[in-house]
Amino acid sequence: FLCEAHCNELVNQILSEPPGINTLKLFDDLSNAICVYADCIKFIAENAPNDKIARAAIVCNSNAHEFVEKLNTNVDLYRAIKAVADSSETFSSLNSEDITALRSFLHDMDLSGIHLPDEIRNSYVQHMSEIATAGNNFLQLGQKPVLIKFDDAPRALHNYKSIMKENHNKKVEFIELHGPGSDHVMTDVREFAFRNYHAFDQDKENELMNLLG
Repeated sequence: FLCEAHCNELVNQILSEPPGINTLKLFDDLSNAICVYADCIKFIAENAPNDKIARAAIVCNSNAHEFVEKLNTNVDLYRAIKAVADSSETFSSLNSEDITALRSFLHDMDLSGIHLPDEIRNSYVQHMSEIATAGNNFLQLGQKPVLIKFDDAPRALHNYKSIMKENHNKKVEFIELHGPGSDHVMTDVREFAFRNYHAFDQDKENELMNLLG
């Protein structure tokens, strides 16, 4: 993803110098770079002008999540930040905000299983990647418009964007429904849009069960 190169530069800098106060500063810079990127991606995903951009943002978010898990299970990074905590000389020079940040970094890495044997830790990273992928697939399905046959839709919806698709070897026109229509002035149209937009979808059900499983 976009900020990965910058993050990798910070990682290399952390690992290239002796652990100390600057190690904590670089960790903070690394965390900030990821958070700024993640916040931007979340904003784009929730406020995208179209579904294509929203789905791209969701993929970026999934990739960033996977990258963070790899950082949190990087043994060399853990040793560097742990050395800062274990050094009485360095630790005594930290202020309260530094200590809070230091403990937060260690806590996040502990939660990611940094203390586990290599094989189990790698398995954890793999499982987290699979969970992120399943969640990404589910979110992408949630961004897809619901298709309704043009002839089945109320006349008030006929000015909505429509597409032609193959249906039983025939070209059929479908209306794209991008929301439950709660802002429509006509009650019957709102009800029709709500029922169809929130109707059961087998693909979404399958991805949800895959995510929960």
